Amino acid sequence: MVVGNRKMSIASFVFRMAVVFIASIFPVICLPNPAVSPGANATLKGVIVEEGTAEPIGFANILLQEMNRSVTSQEDGSFVLEQLAAGPVTLKTFRIGYRNIAVPVELTAGDTLEIVLILPRAVIHMGGVTVESSRTGDGSTVRPDILFSDKKLHQALGQTIAQTIDYEPGISQRTMGPAPARPVLRGLGGDRLMMLEDSEQTGDLSATSTDHAVVIEPITAERIEVIRGPEALVYGSNTLGGVINVFRGYVPFKTLSTLSGSASLQGETTNSGYAGGFEMAAPLGMFTGRFDASYRDARNTNTPEGPLINTSIQTKNGSAGLSLVRAWGFAGAAASDYMSEYGIPPDPNGGHPAGVNIKLDRKHLEAKNQLLVNSIGLRRFEASYNHSVYFHQEFESTGYLGMEYGVVSDFFNVLGFLKNRGRFKNGILGLRASSRDFASGGLTFTPDTFEMAAAGFYYEEMHFDEFLLHGSLRFDYKSIAPEEERLSSTVGLIHPRTFSDFSLALSPHWLINQKWTIGGTVMRTFRAPTTEELFSEGPHLAAYSYEVGNADLSKENAIGLELFMDMKVEDAYIRFAIYQNDIKNYIFPMNTGEKSWRRADLYIYKYVGEHALMRGAELSFHLPLSQHLHTAGSASYVWGELVDFHQPLPYIPPLEAKVNLGYEVGQFSVSTAVRAASDQERVGEFESPTDGYVIFDLYVQHVISTQRHLHSFSFAVENIFDAVYRKHLNRVREVMPEPGRNFRLLYKIFI
Repeated sequence: MVVGNRKMSIASFVFRMAVVFIASIFPVICLPNPAVSPGANATLKGVIVEEGTAEPIGFANILLQEMNRSVTSQEDGSFVLEQLAAGPVTLKTFRIGYRNIAVPVELTAGDTLEIVLILPRAVIHMGGVTVESSRTGDGSTVRPDILFSDKKLHQALGQTIAQTIDYEPGISQRTMGPAPARPVLRGLGGDRLMMLEDSEQTGDLSATSTDHAVVIEPITAERIEVIRGPEALVYGSNTLGGVINVFRGYVPFKTLSTLSGSASLQGETTNSGYAGGFEMAAPLGMFTGRFDASYRDARNTNTPEGPLINTSIQTKNGSAGLSLVRAWGFAGAAASDYMSEYGIPPDPNGGHPAGVNIKLDRKHLEAKNQLLVNSIGLRRFEASYNHSVYFHQEFESTGYLGMEYGVVSDFFNVLGFLKNRGRFKNGILGLRASSRDFASGGLTFTPDTFEMAAAGFYYEEMHFDEFLLHGSLRFDYKSIAPEEERLSSTVGLIHPRTFSDFSLALSPHWLINQKWTIGGTVMRTFRAPTTEELFSEGPHLAAYSYEVGNADLSKENAIGLELFMDMKVEDAYIRFAIYQNDIKNYIFPMNTGEKSWRRADLYIYKYVGEHALMRGAELSFHLPLSQHLHTAGSASYVWGELVDFHQPLPYIPPLEAKVNLGYEVGQFSVSTAVRAASDQERVGEFESPTDGYVIFDLYVQHVISTQRHLHSFSFAVENIFDAVYRKHLNRVREVMPEPGRNFRLLYKIFI
């Protein structure tokens, strides 16, 4: 397949991977005292048991944080980690239904350390908010603000990542039907919110238009992280909204002695949808192999007022990875393919009365290496290379090809994890580089372009007795070169553009006492306009618009401020935050109110850069009412305005809230939830208001542990009373309301 001026070449990819491997192994040879000497190897053996009963606990994940090495406990609770570098490490343990623990241990060269880990049972906050303050491991670079894993992920699992993490404080979803849904954080989405898979960019076009889907399948996700503040700048400068990082573990890094994995089945009634997927990892001689696959199929979504036509979806996804895991770290590679066909509902203004059908294919190749280095101030060194080929076609109901896109992307990353130095801890130095070859065809006049970007960043934490300071500094450069220079009567002079600037963030945390913490964040971000914002020109039927770029757009800079307060007493917590984002040259497609002379059924949307101001507040809490009963909830509000026009910023979510009451005993839990939103009458020009709503849901979960397997059952009834309601960020709300009553069941087995 040819996209733009480049062709996907397996030989080319193998060559690039070889370069990355050589670059990663080079420090082992050149750096003094590397932690790869055979004499430095140590072994860790242990068993995990339940507190109070001493019963063995299988299927627990054991992580050596500093080495990023992990293993899963066997049915009898035992585990073994071999070929480990000697020295102090932190041993972390994770298991559904139990508290996470962290234990410091000292590994001695040539010795075997035996340990017993005792896990207490934990109350799982069903339907509430879980704010994580500790590192999670499993390849994570920085700590998340919100974590979806285990029971919480199983309960919330939807068709898309956006649907899965919806209803958390500050999180909404932008939709044009269920398939292309994309998250919105604190009113910010698109290119101001990074979507990552295994900490790497996906190479899709979901950030550029509301009809483009995210190429990540949630059913095989291990966990989903939401990252904000200084940690977000580790991944990009355009992270004022934050980062959503979905972990699947394409490239395996676990040490295995037997086959392990999981399989899932999901079904729901509102669209006669079903999905299935599996993930397996196994020792293959001196290597570790990992494989996953999934399939999802759903028909038109049913609402209380009838079916929303042309909202079916069919998605296939699969990957295979292979790694060499040793005491010095690991080196591996993976390949994956994501294919999807889905529908966009009819245009409420009549642009395409039968809807548009989209087909996309994303092929992804990845090489990743990690070295445990005990020299020149580093504790770990990582290098990775990712090659993505994305192809996307949009068909009218007659079968006529309206538009097509092709994108070839390459991403190079080098990260150095610094040793702790007194009060300075968890430091990271990094370099990132990327290229993007963009091509389009069909009815569009958008020129083919080639982009190059490079960035360097530094992240650090300063720890004091009652004070913690997170900070990051980053510099980015980006160039966008169209295939040809020309003057467009609507877009302007199409010519090469370059952008560069720095970003920084500081976040102090003050522990007042054992219960109360206060803190804040000051953040300056930089975002370069995209090719689509600069040079797009032509009808985009699936987006209900005739898009016109602006070749004279400048870079976007923002200052973000946040103040927060946390209170935590055992299983109870309350968190409150207020924030403001002041964005200079906020770039967005403005509805001109005029219709295109090329397509008289489509309104012209012209990209502009204006001064925008956003303010908001968030509240989340969890309160135990008795040994088995608890309540939890959240609320969030965003206010946005175009400062120079004194007009509301378009497509801002209203006040939203969710409260639940849950009962849990052992591994069984049941909860009922109420989610609500207020009227949204602060709307942009040509934008219609929406009414508020109150919706009721029910959730039931049960986990059964047998001698050889772990079984997880999650059942939900959403919109119990089949209420008619409309979400403000749903572009098709004028056609049909949100889905009606939905019964959803998820079964997952761990082996």
